[in-house]
Amino acid sequence: MRRLPPLNALQIFETVARYASFTRAAEHLCLTQGAVSRQVLALEQYYGLPLFRRSSKGLTLTAEGEQLLPAVRDGFGRIEEASQRLTRQRTELALKVPTCVMR
Repeated sequence: MRRLPPLNALQIFETVARYASFTRAAEHLCLTQGAVSRQVLALEQYYGLPLFRRSSKGLTLTAEGEQLLPAVRDGFGRIEEASQRLTRQRTELALKVPTCVMR
């Protein structure tokens, strides 16, 4: 079995990168800022390197974070597309009407 990082942490990483803020990401995800920070820290520990640069001017991605972000977005995008296809297949309804009803 493949060893993957925690998917929830990857989703939080993408949201933090999009908003460039732990606080705004937390608000968007309906989590506390501390919970978001801990998930990002867990992901950084998983990879053994920082994904964000934290400074008084704000939050920016490191080179490694920049490298990871497109792969995460692509991966979640593919999952979303597959889910939409499956959902459409399940909700489509085909009706067969005998020709005598159409007269």
